Amino acid sequence: MVRYNAGGYSLRFKRPGRFDVSLSFKAGVVKEEEWEFTSFGLAPAPMRPIILRGFSENAIIEVSGASEPTRDTHDIHSCLGSK
Repeated sequence: MVRYNAGGYSLRFKRPGRFDVSLSFKAGVVKEEEWEFTSFGLAPAPMRPIILRGFSENAIIEVSGASEPTRDTHDIHSCLGSK
């Protein structure tokens, strides 16, 4: 079950276990001079791997509190830590 509360979403499952979760969202892109960027925040949590998809090859990814991103053929990989 997905719930929205106080500006954030949470997931609740009927049983304990591990579940793959895929998030897709549309974000506003701000353009300053020749740069384009977007911002988003995450809830505090232990280090978790993330995969970013859909960015052009020349996109520069800087995520505050995350490990240095690496790229494979189509994806950008990083880990996010708790705040």
